[in-house]
Amino acid sequence: MINDGQNINLFSRRLDNAGVVMESTGNIFVTNINASTEVISNGGFRVWFSRASLKGQYNIGFADWTPGENASVHDAILTSEIPDDPQSMLVIKNLPEGWMPVQPNHIMLPSGKHRLYFWVHGKGICRFLAAESTDGIVYTVLNAYDPCLYHHNDRTVSARLAGTAGLTIGEKNVQKEQWEQEAPIEMLSNDSTNVYLLPDGSFEMFTVALKQVQSNNKRYIPIDNAPGMIRQIARRTSKNGLTWSSGQIVIEPDEDDAPGLQNYGLSVTHTENGRIGLLGHYRADEQTLDIEYCFSKDGIHWQRNWRDSLMARPHDVMIQVPPNRIIQSDGKWWLFYTACNFDHNFKFEGNNATAKIKAASISLLNQA
Repeated sequence: MINDGQNINLFSRRLDNAGVVMESTGNIFVTNINASTEVISNGGFRVWFSRASLKGQYNIGFADWTPGENASVHDAILTSEIPDDPQSMLVIKNLPEGWMPVQPNHIMLPSGKHRLYFWVHGKGICRFLAAESTDGIVYTVLNAYDPCLYHHNDRTVSARLAGTAGLTIGEKNVQKEQWEQEAPIEMLSNDSTNVYLLPDGSFEMFTVALKQVQSNNKRYIPIDNAPGMIRQIARRTSKNGLTWSSGQIVIEPDEDDAPGLQNYGLSVTHTENGRIGLLGHYRADEQTLDIEYCFSKDGIHWQRNWRDSLMARPHDVMIQVPPNRIIQSDGKWWLFYTACNFDHNFKFEGNNATAKIKAASISLLNQA
């Protein structure tokens, strides 16, 4: 544990199950990977989520949930026009037709406006956008054609890295529009991105950068969907949350990690004493995903004292992934996470693939 007087390491690894918020229906999977969670009235929570179908259809939304009760679910309406009387509590306009959002990050700005970040998938499209709202209901996309980030398989990326073709589902190698700018190479990223507003009004982002390795490298995992790539964590900063710095690598697999381990995203909770991280603990050789604690006082230098899973996976779970942050409510810390019965390559046992968004409260060290 960190023993520097700052008490950054607040938590034990004892989690108390608090129930299921949402779960898959049919062939549509619901997850809250990198998605925000917020405290609302009456001891409840707003749990943002993504939906994904086997046919490559995506959307986002939120579920208002109180422990012991059924969630009130609101899927986003995607439209190019503002409805006169929105029938949904979430409308996203100015999103080009056929572009579908996932992994929502919601932030309240000092101005009182709402900022929503998400990845979008479409025909040759995979990029990270921002939208704003004055009422928290109707959001307008700000930067569809000048995004915060580009995925390696976006149509505006001409210098494609070998090995990245397996990173997205959908059409590949679609030509960019003539009027579109070439994606700057320094703004390329894999997905799994989290954005935070800092106390000084600037923004901090943690996203996944890729490092290429040769087939004779011990970290080359042939069964992974990107066998020549190693996932590592990059930190970016921004004054306005729209134009971002080049990524600085802050976490990468090292000699203390197993050869098959990669860093699959980082979600961060800011506290008075530093940042508590939930690191994606991806065993590419086993195709499993877990959540690993890590700690930092500045967001740049991270201490990984527990290089294993925060919580044990049940026998029928292959993937456990974290949200955008953990949150505090009514004297407790809460973790909302996704648990899946399939592995990273979408292999599973039994008849049906399932994903559930689950809730747990986290014990403090002095309560362990």
